[in-house]
Amino acid sequence: MVCMLGNFSFGPKVAKALYVGYNYFALVHHLQHHRGKDLAGVAYLPRLERLHALYHHRQVVNFGISTTIWDRLFGTFEPTNEPSDGLLG
Repeated sequence: MVCMLGNFSFGPKVAKALYVGYNYFALVHHLQHHRGKDLAGVAYLPRLERLHALYHHRQVVNFGISTTIWDRLFGTFEPTNEPSDGLLG
């Protein structure tokens, strides 16, 4: 029987990508809450931290922890008043 997607290895690759993506999210979220000052050397993470802090203040915008992609897609992105670093818009 032929797989409907044409490739039997598609499912494990999707599962692995989801696993890796979730672990990246969990790591960044933990570091933002517990080691925020240590992240200052990574260019885009302080901006993500500012955006997520806005979520903690308003709780209806900027749900993203490790990316702004989903907030932009679903219309929940709100920029901060602080200057942009030019990396994420």
